[in-house]
Amino acid sequence: TDFFENAAAAMHWVGPDGTILRVNQAELDMLGYRREEYLNRNIAEFHEDKPVIEDILRRLVAGEVLHDYPARLRCRNGSIKHVLIDSSGYFEGGVFAHTRCFTRDVTSQQRAEEASARLAAIVASSSDAIIGKALDGVVTSWNSAAERIFGYSAAEIVGRPVFTIIPEELHGTERLLLERISRGEDVHFAETQRVSKDGRRVSMEVSVSPIRDLYGRIVGASSIMRDVSERK
Repeated sequence: TDFFENAAAAMHWVGPDGTILRVNQAELDMLGYRREEYLNRNIAEFHEDKPVIEDILRRLVAGEVLHDYPARLRCRNGSIKHVLIDSSGYFEGGVFAHTRCFTRDVTSQQRAEEASARLAAIVASSSDAIIGKALDGVVTSWNSAAERIFGYSAAEIVGRPVFTIIPEELHGTERLLLERISRGEDVHFAETQRVSKDGRRVSMEVSVSPIRDLYGRIVGASSIMRDVSERK
């Protein structure tokens, strides 16, 4: 009882008919309900997607063990929590007695993944070449506009030095740029030149910004390049 009630993880038991038989304080805090508002209610009332909870209960009654099962729970204030559920059934004499559910709130991770997906879609569909590179100049990402402008597919260029598309006389400038980026500076060029796969010189407007990891450390650079050859 002490373990259940004071665990940091959200936990509950649900009976064969879906009634919540037991819940700990961590789950109540996560969803914002008072105990009397949650206990002895049907768990389906708190699930945003009815087919999901029906599938969960069906599997548990059949003796399955669930790991990282995604679901959406409705909070008392009307907001929705994205959760992952680990659960198994407790059987007495071969008869299903109740579930044993551990619920993890992954709402922030879900939102981060959705934001990353939107950003990836913007990068992929941009008419500007958007190139990621490590601080040593190795290309780490390459969008479809970069493929169109320079003629290299992502498979051909990712992992190779960015100097592949930079005229030799500008290699020193690129190294200085990477040094400035490593210090956290944003670098904006009015115009410069790059070299396509077939050897053509391409006039570009370039803007370069640092790429930071989750801890704020600078791990690379992002270059946004616009082909201005036609205008030139």
